[in-house]
Amino acid sequence: MKTQLLLMAVLGSLLAGCSQGDQSVDELLKDEGKRSEIMEAITNDHEMTMALLDHLLKSEHALVMMRSSHELMDALIGGEGMEVVHLVDHVLARVAKDSATTASFAQMVVARDRLREAVMKANESM
Repeated sequence: MKTQLLLMAVLGSLLAGCSQGDQSVDELLKDEGKRSEIMEAITNDHEMTMALLDHLLKSEHALVMMRSSHELMDALIGGEGMEVVHLVDHVLARVAKDSATTASFAQMVVARDRLREAVMKANESM
């Protein structure tokens, strides 16, 4: 449902310059049949789908909605991937609650990155 609302909002902005006769974009999108035709036309056309994705990625509101849609995230990432996403979200939320843990976590991430860089440099010289 959230995804449909998001798509309707984006489609409204995409169709703002277009009209059929005296009908406004809002009137077209209120008609469930026409809205479905419009969405299907966009999703069946590669260029239009890419344009829609560009619009979605530029909209903070759309990004928030997509991130909060477990159904969408599961479809994009997949079952096990979502488990990792939820685990990372949980760990980061707990880390953020405690400044000492946050500092320790930050140091660990920096140390890991430095170690990875050192290993990569060592592999390049072999």
